[in-house]
Amino acid sequence: MKSTTLQYKIISSLLIISLLMAGCGGHAPNPVDRYMLGDENKNAATLKAEVSNIDGEIAATKTSKTNRDIWNVVFVVTGILVIFPLFLWTLNARRKLR
Repeated sequence: MKSTTLQYKIISSLLIISLLMAGCGGHAPNPVDRYMLGDENKNAATLKAEVSNIDGEIAATKTSKTNRDIWNVVFVVTGILVIFPLFLWTLNARRKLR
């Protein structure tokens, strides 16, 4: 009895660790250097414009991700409300045929 609980603990621990690693995984980091080639030739206004341009790109990416999340929710709800009942309906129809 003791060995089975130990096995369950080991298996559940490995499962939790693997889920955490899979959930935390993603794209490889792509850091940007603090100093870029040619920065010494740019004035402050040019550097500020470049930073604001990059901030705009980041904001657009976040908006895109939010829109994608909304569509994912719409597809899941559609699947639950439309497609899943069709499976149940066909199963009930088969039972009535018997």
